[in-house]
Amino acid sequence: MTLIMLLVAGLSFAGGKKHKLSRDLEALKGGHNGATIDVIIQFNQTPTTAHHQKVQGKGGVLKTNLDFIKGAHYSVPVEALDALADDPEVVHISPDRPVSGSLDYVTSAVGAPTAWNSYGLDGTGIGVAIIDSGIHDLNDFKDPGGKARIVYSKDFVGGGTDDFYGHGTYVAGIVGSTGKGSTCANCSREFQGVAPNVKLINLPVLDKNGSGTDSRVISAIQQAISLKNTYIIRVINLSLGRPVQESYTLDPLCQAVEAAWNAGIVGAMVASAMKIRLPGFHTTISTNFVFILIGIALFSFGETVLIGLGGALVQSLWNSQRRPKPVQALFNGACLTV
Repeated sequence: MTLIMLLVAGLSFAGGKKHKLSRDLEALKGGHNGATIDVIIQFNQTPTTAHHQKVQGKGGVLKTNLDFIKGAHYSVPVEALDALADDPEVVHISPDRPVSGSLDYVTSAVGAPTAWNSYGLDGTGIGVAIIDSGIHDLNDFKDPGGKARIVYSKDFVGGGTDDFYGHGTYVAGIVGSTGKGSTCANCSREFQGVAPNVKLINLPVLDKNGSGTDSRVISAIQQAISLKNTYIIRVINLSLGRPVQESYTLDPLCQAVEAAWNAGIVGAMVASAMKIRLPGFHTTISTNFVFILIGIALFSFGETVLIGLGGALVQSLWNSQRRPKPVQALFNGACLTV
């Protein structure tokens, strides 16, 4: 009986340790002796100096504090992963995964004109954080008096806050363009955004190739939460995608989204850029600009105005030096917080 209990306890311990390492991280362990890997470690409390010292004692290097998800971004030796997972204060360890931009939406698909004309909702007094590749400063992002509506910018990549890929400007145009750049005698259409008077908070996390990482995105979400009251940020737009390897309860990016939601920011969703294919439809249904309208409506009135949605290809704004590339992504409901 004693032997059986010891065997069961041993199996439970091993299973618990393995569970702390994400599936993709577990797969990376073999054949990488001597290599280091960037990981996000989540603890059962906000990490302290003592927690960081434990990781450093196993050869790790602290790169970014991610306190609001009770975690941090480290570079660690691959052979130290099991020892780190043995720590009872460690909840989960995952790679600092790459993310990329994705978008395929149109304002009319979410009924934005109804919000403007019937409810008087145009984004006035509301801030939207664009976590993407940056925003190129265009006249479409200025108010009628010529004052910039890009009220704050912070670089999380290391190349500046302009848009060197094109995707972020494209997204920001759909969120908050006034349509000024497409209003002229020879213009056939006016490209006005969902919330043409909204304040834009520019938080670039994607580089010139449209690539980023979990830690950059999480740091940007953390920054948006800290600026929430300063710029009345009610919506975060994350037109980003990557595969999912674990439950949303352990995924660090999902935990960051949940923290934004708990902080009162509506529309914070990793699934914002994903597309849902439905039987009988020959297009896709897109979610994130419905949430833009919900975020504006919720804090303008006492209740949310839910606008119907459809799907279509959209034209928007871009940095003339770099046009966006179309990217396809699959819908994943694991991170959908709404």
